[in-house]
Amino acid sequence: MQPVLALLEKFGFSQQQLGQFRDQVLSQLLQATSGTLPFLLQTISDITALVIVITLSVYFVVDGPRIIRWLCKKTPLAQQSTINFLVHTLDQSIGGYFRGSLILATIGAVSTGLMLTLLHVPYAALLGLLFFLLFFIPVIGGIVIGALCILAALSQGLLTALIVAIFMTLLQSVVLGQILLPRVYSRTVGIHPIVAIFALLVGLQLFGVLGGILSVPVAGVLQQIIVALWRRWKAEHPEKFPAEVATAPEDATAPHAKPVTEKP
Repeated sequence: MQPVLALLEKFGFSQQQLGQFRDQVLSQLLQATSGTLPFLLQTISDITALVIVITLSVYFVVDGPRIIRWLCKKTPLAQQSTINFLVHTLDQSIGGYFRGSLILATIGAVSTGLMLTLLHVPYAALLGLLFFLLFFIPVIGGIVIGALCILAALSQGLLTALIVAIFMTLLQSVVLGQILLPRVYSRTVGIHPIVAIFALLVGLQLFGVLGGILSVPVAGVLQQIIVALWRRWKAEHPEKFPAEVATAPEDATAPHAKPVTEKP
């Protein structure tokens, strides 16, 4: 700093002005440093959550059926029905969520890699792999991989970068977010697409990235438990519900078909 201060003194700056300038620079550096530590801690937390999700996904896919069979056979007979229900519910909700996430991540990664390869964007395969890994981080992962793809496409010109930006927006927001994600989760987790979207929004708003990751499987588990409790309560209190009257459908092709009437 001393050569810089000596040069500034030659231009007419006083010692007091230079001291104030130095204090301001040091204050700005301290503020930037204090803000960097929480950012680094949050980044490490997000990366850790990503690694945990990927690891659990692999274990659920590989060892899920064997774990379920073991739990179903080794539980006591008195609690076997309840335990089996909970195990199959968790498998359908949590395991189905991870299986659905793997399907969506694979589709997005392959689509990204092929599109970037066709446009001759460098590191297309690496960017496709990064899409697969970052897909498990809601919102933040999509923004990061989109920005990386656009930056890589700038080496091929502004037009290529614009095409990549439009493609990534349509892929993440429309194809994966609005079309495939609700339908895949409705089949793998067993919940309605509206419930899946609502759970994802609530999880992100309340608990951040981790809430977005766990919102859909938690919603699936809660739905299965609520439906089971409702059916049990309905079976135990049939007098509170109207009797369901089954009527035989009239065969329109039969010329002498007669309407079915109920006897009092």
